[in-house]
Amino acid sequence: MNIKYCIIASAILLYICFSLHGITYKCSSSVDIQNALDAASPGDTIIINTGTYVGTLRSINSKGCHFGSIQPGTASEPITIKSANSSNMAVLSGSDVASAYVFYIFNADYWIIQDLMFTGAQKGIVLDQSSNTRIINCKVYGIGMEGIHLRDGSSNCSVETCSISDTGLNTPGYGEGVYVGTDKGSWDTYAPACYDNIITNTVFGPNITAEHLDIKEGTRRTIVEYCEFNGTGITGENSATTYVSCKGVDAIVRYNTGYRNGNTIIDSAFSCNNRGVEDSGTGNWFYYNTVYNDDSEAWVVRTKQGTCTYIVWSNTRIPEGNMYQAYSGSSYTEVDPGGTETPVPTAVFILGDANGDTSVDIIDALITAQYYVGLNPANFSLQAADVNSDNVVNIIDALLIAQYYVGLISEF
Repeated sequence: MNIKYCIIASAILLYICFSLHGITYKCSSSVDIQNALDAASPGDTIIINTGTYVGTLRSINSKGCHFGSIQPGTASEPITIKSANSSNMAVLSGSDVASAYVFYIFNADYWIIQDLMFTGAQKGIVLDQSSNTRIINCKVYGIGMEGIHLRDGSSNCSVETCSISDTGLNTPGYGEGVYVGTDKGSWDTYAPACYDNIITNTVFGPNITAEHLDIKEGTRRTIVEYCEFNGTGITGENSATTYVSCKGVDAIVRYNTGYRNGNTIIDSAFSCNNRGVEDSGTGNWFYYNTVYNDDSEAWVVRTKQGTCTYIVWSNTRIPEGNMYQAYSGSSYTEVDPGGTETPVPTAVFILGDANGDTSVDIIDALITAQYYVGLNPANFSLQAADVNSDNVVNIIDALLIAQYYVGLISEF
């Protein structure tokens, strides 16, 4: 075996070993969980045994929640909360779908929320002023309004391999699956600038009563990819007639699959809205999506409000039918993915640059290896780390990145 290759592999293994640190809290009651959330420090892990835990209502930042924290992690040492058994996940619950949040993080960056179920309150998971937080393999269901809300400046967050269903039980018009940012009417309360959030490999529906994703005005560069949308249950209340509503700018919606399932309320798979404020309704991208729109007139992409611009290519509608629509004053550009005129989206990444610092080096290989063994490094990009493009990030990707860095290979 090549000596350089052996050195690389050894370095990755050593880095993983020395990265194991922090306090581990093992929880078997609601009190245990909240005490750990109050005490957590960078690098700590909160492990919750299988069971259902109804949290005592408390207030953080004048918001009612059943579980919550204001303790921040760091880029190198995030705080993790997860189930002891990912195949039999713990359930965190509220007590009334008309009030409070199940889980709330306020003014605290670098959290990893993993392998948990959330139910039984007005909102499921809410992040306020919590950037670089990851929500991984969680199930959110049985919620009065929206399932997950990334709000008040929360940026560089991700929702990964999650399942969201049965939202809007109390207020159907506000029963979004994932809500990114803030309506312009609340900008005096919550900062609208939620940038560079990613929703990936997540299953939406059935019985999400509003949009599956509502990407609000003031947001930038949200990525929605490899998701599945089940349109059963969208109600049309509060103008919710689409899976993904893009009201911000430079969003990328790609590699998703949508099923209308005969729901006549759905008039388009995706839509653009311009709310008449800065960073609204322009420069959004839709490509390589597949939508099953039944024998209907529903569009793949349409504009619904204000002057919007969007770019499309290589979307598939089954059966064939209406593809793209632009409301008066709006426009779209359809490009050839194989042509030289195909533009590059604003929200791009460098293949191999797993930590997003614009260079590919040994640190990228090391944090990719950390991700593979479940250490969940902060600032980690699944898209950039999957260098062999097999839709799985594993030790092979880490070794390829390391080989690239030392010059054993010149491209991925």
